[in-house]
Amino acid sequence: MSFIQPGDSPYDTPELTANNDGNRHFDRMAHASPTMLELRKTLSRMRSWTRKLSKLSWTFLERHWITTSIVVMVSIVAISMAIGWSLRLRFFKAETFPPFINSTNDILLSANLISIDPVGQTMMIDWAIYDDVQQEGDCQDVNIYIDQNQLRTGSISSSPFDNEKPSPIFFVNCTDYLLQTYGGDFRFNSLEFRTQIAISNLWRTAQDYPFDKYYAQITLFAQTPENVTVPIGIDETTGIAVGYNAKFDTIDSSYGPHGELVASLTITRGQVIRIYAILIVLSIWLVTLTFVATCVITVAFGKGIKPDILVVPVGALFAFTQLRSTMPGAPSGFGADIDFMGILPCLALMTLASVFMSAVFLFRRNPEDDTDRWKKLVSSHGPLV
Repeated sequence: MSFIQPGDSPYDTPELTANNDGNRHFDRMAHASPTMLELRKTLSRMRSWTRKLSKLSWTFLERHWITTSIVVMVSIVAISMAIGWSLRLRFFKAETFPPFINSTNDILLSANLISIDPVGQTMMIDWAIYDDVQQEGDCQDVNIYIDQNQLRTGSISSSPFDNEKPSPIFFVNCTDYLLQTYGGDFRFNSLEFRTQIAISNLWRTAQDYPFDKYYAQITLFAQTPENVTVPIGIDETTGIAVGYNAKFDTIDSSYGPHGELVASLTITRGQVIRIYAILIVLSIWLVTLTFVATCVITVAFGKGIKPDILVVPVGALFAFTQLRSTMPGAPSGFGADIDFMGILPCLALMTLASVFMSAVFLFRRNPEDDTDRWKKLVSSHGPLV
């Protein structure tokens, strides 16, 4: 008959299991490569250093909490202003057309954007002729033409529209120019004129606000009274139409075979306008979803509710329409895409949620107390917050 000695027990005691695990751990460490051992030591040192650094940092912040608060507030203001400055509207952009501007008799124009009216489909530009357009001793009278059908005068013309050569929009008298520029005689009219140019929205209309897009085309040319072509170009542009970015499309702009400049303009909403409109819609949706979630928890799951909460949807309904009116340049009427995707569904959801939450006070005995359903839900799943 054989006896089982204590050391020969087939069952592992806790002490033996711990010893075996320790032996296996040491075996793995022994068989690990030197590179792995060094990597583990490095990671361990990094974790220890990170914990010490975070502890020291938190201790410093607690000790200097006033300075920390001031630095955080100043940083937030500085970053916000920097972002706003980077998104500001830019000056009206144009391109000089140097290949054609190569003689001393060139007509160089400066364009100053005044305003853009998407409802009336017009844009207003002030034009100025540079003082160095004519050189003393090499001067000639020049007529400046603009396609009249591309302009809007604001009233119906007494003469019928046609496709003939337009009348000059500005006449540069050589003698008067020399007297004014070189003789200091300012009894003559300045070299400036204003045009109201037609714009069109071919694909993206005001309904697509704030992603509406408009186009305009300007055809300019200059000739002497003897119908000799004089080179003309746009050398400088200034001005800002609040809420819009306007620039010449250099791809579609070109010179015609007879020296006429055909300039195409693209007009879009400013980037900051688009961001503001999107943020307004997102804010409205966040408020709506928060209140709808409150309605579901109260009506469906039986959580108690106080009467004060019913004031929120009523105030939100008025606040939503007020926020809609603050969108810069938004269509005055209701019907833009942003209304159907933001304002309209949110108003409907808030109204329905208000009705259901009001019904709680009508049909529940103690609406401010939690129902048994809510208590069971909390007891089985724990607090939601």
